[in-house]
Amino acid sequence: MRPLRSSINGTPLLGLTIAVGTMAAVNVVLLAVAASDRSWVAMGIGILYGPAANLVVATALLAVSPLLPWWPSRSMASRVLILGGLAALGAVVDFAVVSSMSLHGC
Repeated sequence: MRPLRSSINGTPLLGLTIAVGTMAAVNVVLLAVAASDRSWVAMGIGILYGPAANLVVATALLAVSPLLPWWPSRSMASRVLILGGLAALGAVVDFAVVSSMSLHGC
């Protein structure tokens, strides 16, 4: 089986697309749950579960990144910085969106 390659040779374009897409999908699910609840669960997603889920997904992506044929051009330090930045961005966006919802304490 041939390894998949990005459309631009030597760049981790496909790997980065997979990472961003996975993080976005996780955050969309979390925000959908928060929007349907708009109570303590939503606040928990904004403060605790959102950042924890982003950290777990970033760690899982980091664990499998050496196995992906389109990531070898990047050093491990750059992968950690990219995935850590995506996790932090996802957590901030989760908190901002949950904070902007009209939450109630019922």
